[in-house]
This record gives sequence, structure tokens and C-alpha cells, in this order.
Amino acid sequence: MNKLSLACFYAFCGLLLAICISLIISMNVWLEMRIHERLVIGVCVGLGILFSLFKRKTSPALFFVLQSLMFLLCFWFSKMDLIYYIIRNFYLSGISIFTIKIVFLSILTFFNGIVFFQIFVKKAKL
Repeated sequence: MNKLSLACFYAFCGLLLAICISLIISMNVWLEMRIHERLVIGVCVGLGILFSLFKRKTSPALFFVLQSLMFLLCFWFSKMDLIYYIIRNFYLSGISIFTIKIVFLSILTFFNGIVFFQIFVKKAKL
């Protein structure tokens, strides 16, 4: 896997981690007022890209854990639409929520397909 696709994969994993952290922060008003979502998303995506420099292949377990944690927190806290507002607050204020929702879910589906292919199809050929 080339470095660009690996960096995109881990940057998206960083985005999922940032959404999880922002969902937890949103439960406390004092923290939410002091820690901005732009900072959380920027740091987590940056850490994901930095992490990709030291890895040679993708980690499907990391992706599934972060994705499951994100959806578990969303359903537990009843804040499913907050995901799209968190992403919109990251310098995307000119884009509609519907567009962000479609793009985010498309990218999530794409990475799920890649991980599914990597885990099941490639191992079945061995």
C-alpha cells in the first residue's frame, strides 16, 4: 500500500477518534466551552498522519474499534446528527450538513469496503 493511501486511511481513523473525543467532551458544558472541536480534529488527524509514517500496512482492527466506539457513543448519548456538525465545525462552515453527511458516509463505506476486502478476500486467496 503506498504512503498516500496509508496516510489517508490513518487520517480518517484520526477523524473517527476526534469525533469520539468531541462526543465525550460535548457531555460536559465546561469542557465544551474551553476545548474547540477544530483543535481536537486537527490534532487527531495530524496524529493519524504522523502514525502512518511509521506503519507499513493498514490496521483493520484499529479502524473497526474506532468506528464501533464512535457509533456506540452516538447511540448511547442520542447524538447521531452531532457527528456532521462536528465535521462541519472543522473549517467547513460553507458546506451544508446534507453534503457533509453524504460525503462522510461515502468515505466510511469506501474504507469499510477496503478493510473488508483486505481481511476476507485476500486471506481467502492464500
